[in-house]
Amino acid sequence: DPANKYVLIDFWASWCSPCMGELPFLKTAYEKFAPKGFQIIGVSLDYVREDWLNAVRENEMDWIHVCRLDNGDNELADTYDVHAIPTNYLIDCETGIIVAKNLRGEELASKLASLLN
Repeated sequence: DPANKYVLIDFWASWCSPCMGELPFLKTAYEKFAPKGFQIIGVSLDYVREDWLNAVRENEMDWIHVCRLDNGDNELADTYDVHAIPTNYLIDCETGIIVAKNLRGEELASKLASLLN
């Protein structure tokens, strides 16, 4: 989407407690900054379709989601050298450059505020 200025690629899984613990921070950042050009792409490393879809639905994760249901053998995770989750990358959509990695808790909203305000 040409309106997007920054995208967060977030690697997660429904069975990952630390991943699920980050959800309130992701949701807050998404609600506040999506109108300013922020998007999230959730890349799930789940391997049970129902678990993945239920987590998205029950937690009202209203951003883009993909999952290959491949039991961790994920080409995108390999490309980004993901060895543990949660892992995320904040990318400048204009340049394709990774501007931050592994933003946790309030760090995501703080970084977006500095970039989008």
